[in-house]
Amino acid sequence: MSTNNRRAVTFAAPWPELMVEEELAAYLRLPAVSANAKPGNVIANLRRERDLPCLAISNRLVYPLELVREWVKEQAKKDESTTSKK
Repeated sequence: MSTNNRRAVTFAAPWPELMVEEELAAYLRLPAVSANAKPGNVIANLRRERDLPCLAISNRLVYPLELVREWVKEQAKKDESTTSKK
């Protein structure tokens, strides 16, 4: 019998200053906006391909809220500039 080690993540505002992957996935609304069933894969791709900011604490990646907010703004500007050129 397999057990699911993932725990449900629920948050009340404000978001934590350092988010773990589950919190980041909820913050970015990945389950709602991505067809990928594994938000961790989406986050890994964003780190690798779009320089999503993170840092390692005790061999676990955390995502600073303010840097993620700045990153989202930068991504929106990049997307806006590429779509306006078409």
